[in-house]
Amino acid sequence: MHYGLNYFEHTLRKMSATAEDIVKRRWSFINCTLAKSVLDYGSGVPWFRAFKPNENIIVDTYDVSDIATTGINQMEYDLVCFWDSLEHIKDLDAELGALLNRTKYVAVSIPIYPGNMHKDAKSKFLLWKHYRPFEHLHYFTLETLDEFFAKYGLARWFSNQNECPPREDIWTILYKRFE
Repeated sequence: MHYGLNYFEHTLRKMSATAEDIVKRRWSFINCTLAKSVLDYGSGVPWFRAFKPNENIIVDTYDVSDIATTGINQMEYDLVCFWDSLEHIKDLDAELGALLNRTKYVAVSIPIYPGNMHKDAKSKFLLWKHYRPFEHLHYFTLETLDEFFAKYGLARWFSNQNECPPREDIWTILYKRFE
């Protein structure tokens, strides 16, 4: 999905204080990685870069929108982040496979379906708050998200749901490369 300049202007006006709080929580969440090179994939408004905790961390930003980004400048990153973006990427394997093979850690903030998408009644899934056809191109349970990252040698290290209460069914998850 393509987001235009009006979307970003609206977001900046309405969400700046909340965004700073969320970004600080995200940096705290990933602090254990000691990452020095980070890619914010699907960065949108580049708040994650703007609120980085110190100048010694390189944060590249990449987005498909018209907003200015640094682009993908490193062959390898210590950490690749998908903050509210993974579910919007059309072909996950084609677009991300090479990148996921070249990082130590991946951080994700994403809606996680609380049930079983295959066993729950279809009507229950269609009523889920985060069911958004044409915007969300992928839907995950914790198990299916773990399976996706396992293909690239990454395993869930830890996770929580306290990024920005009350964001219902939003999980923040840190994956680490298998040894």
